[in-house]
Amino acid sequence: MTKEIKSGSEYFKFKHFSLRNSNAAFKVNTDGVLLAAWTTLEKGKSCLDIGTGSGVIALILSHRYPTINFSAIDIDPTSYNEAIYNFRLNQKPIKCLLDDFKSFRPKMKYDHFVSNPPYFKSSTLPSSEKKQVSKHQGILDMKNLWSGVS
Repeated sequence: MTKEIKSGSEYFKFKHFSLRNSNAAFKVNTDGVLLAAWTTLEKGKSCLDIGTGSGVIALILSHRYPTINFSAIDIDPTSYNEAIYNFRLNQKPIKCLLDDFKSFRPKMKYDHFVSNPPYFKSSTLPSSEKKQVSKHQGILDMKNLWSGVS
């Protein structure tokens, strides 16, 4: 059951849960929502959301797959705190880690990985460092993402 929250634009409301959407480096958007909606997790017990931001992908998937244990990781402290807030708000036992995925050494093997990774390879960088990290491949490029999950 979702806790009662105040209304306003800082919260994003879904059918079964709400999340705060004011502090994470990358706001809830169509890409993340569709990615979670279209993701199919086959048999498995665990899933890691890489670059969780507000936690929207992990939250959507945890509602769709209640028997899977979800973890989330983000390099940005503000996004990490927002994700923790959202997991607690929705009473989801999702473990959240503040770490750089490139140096992350998990203590367990994950059955699934999900991510809405930084996808711009070369373009004009935004002035916000947080948006640079969340949208551009400077910190986490596709090569490092794929080598980290293999």
